[in-house]
Amino acid sequence: MVKCGKQFPIPNGEKSMQDSLTFRPDLTVLFCGRSLAPENHLPEGWIDSGDYRVRFVQIPCSSKIEPLFIIKLFEAGADAVTLVACAPEVCQSLFGNTGSEQRINYARHLLDEVGVESARLTLECKAGLSTADLKAIARDLAAASAKLGPSPLKKSVPVK
Repeated sequence: MVKCGKQFPIPNGEKSMQDSLTFRPDLTVLFCGRSLAPENHLPEGWIDSGDYRVRFVQIPCSSKIEPLFIIKLFEAGADAVTLVACAPEVCQSLFGNTGSEQRINYARHLLDEVGVESARLTLECKAGLSTADLKAIARDLAAASAKLGPSPLKKSVPVK
């Protein structure tokens, strides 16, 4: 079962040298508005860091994210997704963090069912994050995603 802040093991799969040279992960970071410090703001859309591309998406409450929406992010080309939920002490929902954990666990189960490594989906529970903190989360996600290589769904599902 996934808990907030738990690190996920990354398989030690071998990639070809060509994959290592050309693979740039596409990442999506979904974050609860309560996890970001009030004085911070992230721009909408894609940010290209050179080694990876990341899209930050603010959501009203992490517990409301639907597992099938997460699967659709992978179908649309995401190589990895992380959900940044607010920390329990700032959560305004009675079951916010618990709901997030349950939904992420279910989405990870669905990913396993379709042959996608569940390590591509992570959950973090944080509060008072700066823009730099969210970018560091994305950088860590990019490093983990680079070890996994391109998402199998990216190759097999046509993007509309």
